[in-house]
Amino acid sequence: MLPHVRGLYLAERVDVDPATRNLSLIECFRTLVVEGLPATADPFAVVAYLANGVGRYRFEVRISRLDTMAVVYSASSEIAFPNRLQEVRFLLRVEQCVPR
Repeated sequence: MLPHVRGLYLAERVDVDPATRNLSLIECFRTLVVEGLPATADPFAVVAYLANGVGRYRFEVRISRLDTMAVVYSASSEIAFPNRLQEVRFLLRVEQCVPR
């Protein structure tokens, strides 16, 4: 059974408190608009809150152009779930997203 996504966010910046490991999402957004193509997007973060998983899973983030559905960015990461009741946070910093 795959984990459930409880929340998915895009933010210009994410601060992680070193003492509590709490996340502060700063300047959240829904779409990324560029003036023209080709363009380089400013760095941003993808944050997901996941639950109901057990074991290790590989997650992939793909960013596509809406007009052609061509993938312009792809990255993957592995996440461990200690038990089904514990919520796990996924944080991916996107540094080089160049829509073409």
